[in-house]
Amino acid sequence: AHRANKNGEPEIDALKRAVELLPTWTVARKLLAEAHERSQQIDQAKAVLQQGISRAPLLGVGYLDLAELLWRQNDPDEAIKKVRQALKLDFNLNDAWARFCDWCALLDRFDEVVTLAREWTSKRPGLARSWLLLAQALQWQNPRNDEDSEKERIDACSVAFDEGSEEQTS
Repeated sequence: AHRANKNGEPEIDALKRAVELLPTWTVARKLLAEAHERSQQIDQAKAVLQQGISRAPLLGVGYLDLAELLWRQNDPDEAIKKVRQALKLDFNLNDAWARFCDWCALLDRFDEVVTLAREWTSKRPGLARSWLLLAQALQWQNPRNDEDSEKERIDACSVAFDEGSEEQTS
């Protein structure tokens, strides 16, 4: 209700109370950080998200939330680091993958996306998702739709799959 009425301090107080009651509740932390950000209290917003990470360091979503704040605050290098950490912890975080791809594309660093996808295929060769993300990254990196480029992408996935399979058997 406070958020809808644009009541900054009452909203912040209510969200602080929610975080006190359940310190690992990532949704409440994100909302509290956003309330601080709307009130131009950026340091407090960062602190709330960093406290969440320290309380639940294995939850990738906490790093994603901090990455999004850092991106909005014009700190793209730190944002990329944090979103990479989120993906390291949980490569199934679709929002983290989308942000990583979008941000790297905007920064003309899309090769990082392909590199990360290749790492996943070598570390997780048995998981279809890692191969799908690699194929997606290669498609985005080289969006031509002719048969030759499609064959190149398939060949690149095959090579990466073969390399990953060899590592598993050694």
